[in-house]
Amino acid sequence: MPPGLLIRLAAPAAAIAVVLAGCGGSDQAPPERPAPPPDRTAPAPPPAPRPAPGPVRLDDRGGTVSWTAGLPRAVRGRSAPSVSAPAWAWIEPRTPYSRRRAGLMVTGAYRDAQGRGWVRVQLAMRPNGTAVWVPRRSVRLSATPLRVKVSLAARRLEVWRGGERVGTWSAAIGRPGTPTPVGRFAIEDLVPSPPDRLGAYGRYVLTLTAYSPTLTDFDGGQGQSAIHGAADADARLGREASFGCVVVGDEVLESLYRTLRPGTPVEITA
Repeated sequence: MPPGLLIRLAAPAAAIAVVLAGCGGSDQAPPERPAPPPDRTAPAPPPAPRPAPGPVRLDDRGGTVSWTAGLPRAVRGRSAPSVSAPAWAWIEPRTPYSRRRAGLMVTGAYRDAQGRGWVRVQLAMRPNGTAVWVPRRSVRLSATPLRVKVSLAARRLEVWRGGERVGTWSAAIGRPGTPTPVGRFAIEDLVPSPPDRLGAYGRYVLTLTAYSPTLTDFDGGQGQSAIHGAADADARLGREASFGCVVVGDEVLESLYRTLRPGTPVEITA
């Protein structure tokens, strides 16, 4: 039987029952109230699970980019990715010589048990490769496709953009007694040379996060390595002819100064 017909047949009987109940002329029990509809409110979703602690991989796009951490303000580095880890000195948001915005090469990332993000950044200090952890929220990450490769065996400097080599030039490297350090470093600062240093260093000095393995002080500094020029750079190219720095010609130095930024990786291989 169609549902509509059932409704129509039930209506007169229900009306009679209501009238009789109102007159008190019947001892028939009033009809039961219909049961309330079932509660169809969806249960509250469970809380989202907290991300598991552990290393976080930064997308390097197949090894063609690296990450740089910019510092909007001074930040305190820590020896491990934890707010309870021993703290280091404050890391300043400006480079030490030119006072431009600092950029630190990122060498790792981590998420702690509370879900906080951390990044590990390399510092310009001894021993070479020293790195500290800073909160992810305290830095601005940016990807760079640029990197510099220096081959000591070939005495050559190359610039790569992504997976493409865009330039290769002859370079001078450290003498046997003052070798150029080997490892993965970064540009720390890009500094115009003062007039009284043009002969020794050329127009610019690109300081690295690398230090000489044999010189603990040099020319008033701590033996920090750099890429720079020299008045006699052309005569040195392709030779072991420096105190540990990488020396290039004037035109190459000009191009590097205009192209690179603090935090650009510099890979020096034996």
